Amino acid sequence: MFEFKLTFDERPDDPVTITAGSRDILMWERTTKGASMAQLERDLRITDLYKMAWIAAKRLGHFDGPLANFEAGVELDLLDDKTKDEDEDGDEGGPEDPTRPAR
Repeated sequence: MFEFKLTFDERPDDPVTITAGSRDILMWERTTKGASMAQLERDLRITDLYKMAWIAAKRLGHFDGPLANFEAGVELDLLDDKTKDEDEDGDEGGPEDPTRPAR
């Protein structure tokens, strides 16, 4: 549902990519007053993204600590389709070269 790149202060050269799935979103809704997917789509807040990423990181075994420590020690990037493409192939997302390859 949401894909994040986590960069931990202790190991900045070893970022981790995680996905917050439906179970993580469910836990976020249950533990956050007034939270819903509809509310999130209308009013995207970094505090909500950090909490969802924290829940997913704990479930996946990448972090074991309170939310406050996660917020203080992790740089969070929300990956969209363009960002994922750049990460996978190192391309900056420029226009595709229309020239045919040589035979």
